Amino acid sequence: MADVESAVRKAVVEVLALEEHEVTLESALMDDLGAESIDLLDILFRVEQSTGEKVEGSLHANEVMALLTVQNLIDLVKGQAGGARRRSDPRQTPRNLRIGVDVVGVARLERVVGDDERRQASLFTPGELAYCRGKRRCYEHMAARFAAKEAVLKAFGTGVSQDMRWTDVEVVNESSGRPRIELDGAVAVFAREHGLKDLDVSLTHTEGLALAHAVSVWDEPEKATPAALR
Repeated sequence: MADVESAVRKAVVEVLALEEHEVTLESALMDDLGAESIDLLDILFRVEQSTGEKVEGSLHANEVMALLTVQNLIDLVKGQAGGARRRSDPRQTPRNLRIGVDVVGVARLERVVGDDERRQASLFTPGELAYCRGKRRCYEHMAARFAAKEAVLKAFGTGVSQDMRWTDVEVVNESSGRPRIELDGAVAVFAREHGLKDLDVSLTHTEGLALAHAVSVWDEPEKATPAALR
């Protein structure tokens, strides 16, 4: 079994196309090295392959998006998950409207999840997978749905929950074809407790890129009528 620290460093260098000397334990993954969520997933999956450490089975979306340094990434693989990025408290941030946008490369998403059913299931619900697999260019649709999840979570702000999963945000299609978001698990609880009034999403994708735009409207919890919740 490969050493976890060495495996993490190697994966970071390969995924982010860096030189070895650029990657230190203190390097900030996003701010210094330019990593995005899809990059971190790619890194984690590669580390799993090389070390045998099964990280994504219990992986929470917020754990990935909150990773700050290379050392934090190593800790997560080892099961320590320490030193994550500090989260803000949405209850202390007055807001009525928040917007989230995300873009995902289709080829990149395909390379990260491939035809690995366990990887796909860690990011997408059974309904999303059934929909995407029924399309001729299934990875375009998967990339659009991953972008939608990221956009929705951005529109929620930081600090949703320590138990949040990507599958807590599901893209479903109405009979007209219009995409709609359904929330489950920790994300649904957060929305209910913090006053989600409305949530809308728009998706678009080409052969190379998928883009999603999410808008969330908030009210006082006792006034909220979160139609997006299951």
